[in-house]
Amino acid sequence: MKRILTIFLLLTILAISFPNVYGSGLLVTPTRVILDSKNHSAELMLINSGNETATYKIELIYYSMDETGQLKEIAPDPKKGELFADFIRFSPKRVTLKPKEQQVVRVTAKIPDTAKDAEYRAHIRFVYVPVETLNPQTSEKSPTGININLRFIFALGIPIFVNVGNVSANANIAVTDIKDDSIILKISRRGNGSLYGDFFVYSDGKLVGSVKGISVYCPLLERTVEIDLTEKIKKGSIINVEYRWPEDRGGKIIIGSTFRY
Repeated sequence: MKRILTIFLLLTILAISFPNVYGSGLLVTPTRVILDSKNHSAELMLINSGNETATYKIELIYYSMDETGQLKEIAPDPKKGELFADFIRFSPKRVTLKPKEQQVVRVTAKIPDTAKDAEYRAHIRFVYVPVETLNPQTSEKSPTGININLRFIFALGIPIFVNVGNVSANANIAVTDIKDDSIILKISRRGNGSLYGDFFVYSDGKLVGSVKGISVYCPLLERTVEIDLTEKIKKGSIINVEYRWPEDRGGKIIIGSTFRY
């Protein structure tokens, strides 16, 4: 008699949907939340865009960012200089959504009186809860007679920022390399807040590259980012690089840099 061994692999996606992953039909809006002492609550709208009923557990987690922009889940450690919003509360803790059904998740920051002026951060993660068993006929048979099902389980992370008191950030950008099909930049962050914005690269006034949603989480000081180019930048061209706040924050330029290649 063959046994069925199901292995669940958690795949966390930050603020985007992902095809061919169990439970990946979940859509959440907005994709990031900024709270403060005046606006200390928000609502997240969940939508099941899939064709099957799906259940998700909701949890608060913490990430640290490295110089390449990769996020690593960690346990809070104030000694490392990162301030995590462990005072965030949310409800409900679990939702079950029929196809096309919607659900509101309420998020509140219970800011303690002892909180110092700073940016506090956390992610709310929505993790799909498997409810069905894969058809054994589609699983991979092992030599030992055990059928193995490998299943990627969808998880979606939404960043929550809580600004207490005076929080600000500014940046500098430098070009470290230009290739035929990409440009590599270094972002330097200053201040007590994180950066989040969109990059635009122009060559002689023509847009040749862009990328949205580039963050530099406090307390990280520098991050590199590589931007694909739609065409090769010619020698002697005037290059203009702009880093802008996203449109929901006005789209103003955080920092710009112009130079001759």
